[in-house]
Amino acid sequence: MADQSTKKPDERLLLLAAKLGHGFIVSAFVGRVDVDLNVKTGQGQTALSLAAENGHADIVEILLARQDVDVNTQDRNGQTPLGWAVLNGQAIVVANLLRKPEVRLDVADTGDRTPLSWAIINRHDLILGLLLHRLGLCCNRKTRQALFKSAEKPK
Repeated sequence: MADQSTKKPDERLLLLAAKLGHGFIVSAFVGRVDVDLNVKTGQGQTALSLAAENGHADIVEILLARQDVDVNTQDRNGQTPLGWAVLNGQAIVVANLLRKPEVRLDVADTGDRTPLSWAIINRHDLILGLLLHRLGLCCNRKTRQALFKSAEKPK
C-alpha cells in the first residue's frame, strides 16, 4: 500500500486505518498537525480515497472536516475520492462528498472516464441521480434510464 521507506509510521497507520474503516484511529490523526492527511500510498491514494473506495462514510466525514484535505486528489489511475466512491457504488459516500462544493465531477481518470460516466456504465441509479442533481440537470427515472440505455453496447 504505502511506500514504507518514505512514510512516517503514523502516516502508514493513517492510510491503513482509513482503508480498513478504523474511524477512531483516523479521528486521532485529524487532530494532529504533524501528520500529513494528504499522504499517498504507492498507488497514489490518500486516506480520503481509501475510505471512499471502501465505503467508510464515517471516515470520509471525519476527513472532510479538515479544510486541508484535498478532495480532488488523483491517484496513478487518475481516480479521485469521488471517482472511487462512484466506481464502487458507495452512494452514502458520494452524497457526503457532494456536500463539499469544491468536489469536482469533471475530473477524468486515465481512461478518460469521469464519475458521471462510471455511474452510467455501472448502472448506479441512485448515484447517477445524485450526480445529475449536483449538476442541476433533470434526474428523473426516465432520464436516468435513457442514459443507461445509451451506454449499452450494441448486440
